[in-house]
Amino acid sequence: MEKKEELAAKKENKENQSEAPDGVEDTVGVVCVDSCGNLTCTTSSGGSVFKYSGRLGQCCTHGAGSYSTPTCGIVTTGNGEQIINKLLAVTVANKLSHCDNPCGVLDDCFVEGEQRMCGFLAVQLEGDGRATVHAQHTLTNMVIGFQSGTMEKPVVRVVSSHAPVFIQTVQL
Repeated sequence: MEKKEELAAKKENKENQSEAPDGVEDTVGVVCVDSCGNLTCTTSSGGSVFKYSGRLGQCCTHGAGSYSTPTCGIVTTGNGEQIINKLLAVTVANKLSHCDNPCGVLDDCFVEGEQRMCGFLAVQLEGDGRATVHAQHTLTNMVIGFQSGTMEKPVVRVVSSHAPVFIQTVQL
């Protein structure tokens, strides 16, 4: 009988959750390059607040939440439906590898006037012991951080909506 009461209490608590709990509820994305130049990436969603039961988000959708090639790793954040519908991570990877102006990559993933509420972080290997870190978003702001083995301290930036593009090349 105690089990039924516990389940009922959990259900009531979930139904009464109309606001996000205190604290950060956001996506975490990580791109790693090892000492041999192997690249990998992954994302984790910010939890289950406001998500429908049974819904799978961008983090577990191949090519949407994260994607890597031997030379580029991409992680995404933002509106899951937009990210999934665009397969944003793989789309950004393809556009980055074939573009002259990396500052417009995110805009190139959408048609003009289409709603966009997302962002990405990409690490692109340059083949000469360097990598370029790209971050772009259409959100209020996006926090990024990175560090290579040659850097004494990590770089942490809040990429604001006033300057929504960040690009920096680093020595690995």
